[in-house]
Amino acid sequence: MLSSLSSKLTFSSIIIFLIVIIAISAFNFKKTSEDVKNLYEGIQKQTLNSAVTSISITMIDELQEHLKVLARDMARMDRDDVLQQRIIMNSISNLTKYPLVYLTYDSDGKTIFAYYDEDGNTELSADWDYMEVDRRTRPWYIETKQKQQGIVTAVYVSAIGKYKGGQFIAATTPFFKNGQFAGVVGVNTRVDNYQERFEAFKNKELPTLSIFITDSSGKIFSHEDIDYMKSGAGAFVEKALEDALKSAKEGKIEYTFPTKDGKTVEKIGFYKQLSFG
Repeated sequence: MLSSLSSKLTFSSIIIFLIVIIAISAFNFKKTSEDVKNLYEGIQKQTLNSAVTSISITMIDELQEHLKVLARDMARMDRDDVLQQRIIMNSISNLTKYPLVYLTYDSDGKTIFAYYDEDGNTELSADWDYMEVDRRTRPWYIETKQKQQGIVTAVYVSAIGKYKGGQFIAATTPFFKNGQFAGVVGVNTRVDNYQERFEAFKNKELPTLSIFITDSSGKIFSHEDIDYMKSGAGAFVEKALEDALKSAKEGKIEYTFPTKDGKTVEKIGFYKQLSFG
């Protein structure tokens, strides 16, 4: 009888021990999972902040510094010397690789365009460029003139030319002659290649990055797979972002996302809205 009781007690002790071990393991697994999740979310937040900082420096500071140099040079130039102005603008375009550099005079709307050509082919005309539409009526021109300072527009998609389908922004700044507002200089630059800034933060041991950068209108222009986002998949994220942006300009969103293999997954992403546009 004592042997039977001893066996029962031993068996009970083993069961209790196993239950305790399972409970501890479950707790440790849950804690480890939470730690990994927190670590991954922290990495995503840091990646987002780093990408935003990089974009802000390039998009705002660098663009405006280039435009200030151009505005300074145009202020010193003879207005009627179209060829010399075009030479300077082409030089800036070739150095910076901006797809388009332009100048519009306020007195009559006369305009000069300088297009970047990867092959270095440049046509230098001494004539003003023909305009079907008075560029002084465009929103970016009116805003620049009213504010008397540089601006960066919202993201837009090019509908024509060799850059058709590409995402761009326009950056402009006023220029002055003899202390008086004389016109606007500007550049158009692509933003759909800004997701290259994510590459430095990617790691094969971690899941894909779910971080999104939008302009002031809420349009996504930077993501690690921007082509897939533009294919229509972005609609799922844009709806979640639209709701989130109503209450905060940066934060975390939960959304469903269709993968390239046809599956739908639940995801958590981080976003930040920039002030330009």
